[in-house]
Amino acid sequence: MSEGWWQLQPGQCARVLNKSLEQHYYFYYARALSAAPKMANAPQLWEGPYPFCTNGKAFKIQGDNDCKRRGFEKKGFAGFEIDGKQKSYTVTFEMPKA
Repeated sequence: MSEGWWQLQPGQCARVLNKSLEQHYYFYYARALSAAPKMANAPQLWEGPYPFCTNGKAFKIQGDNDCKRRGFEKKGFAGFEIDGKQKSYTVTFEMPKA
């Protein structure tokens, strides 16, 4: 299942899952809305090698195959592993230092 999008302002926090983490792996993809000052013209991406289906607006999509055929985009998500005792996790998105 892939689900998104949450729009955050710099310095803002958001709880995207309102329950204890029960799966072994979780994945994320994030994009800054604008490029960092003195950096490349493209916005910063936090991505990885794990493909999931996404959409340009709020979505909840079952499955990660045939994204294009089903009218979705495919994005590469980053991931992290949760051990059995860890019930929460925080991901911090920071712009690279110039």
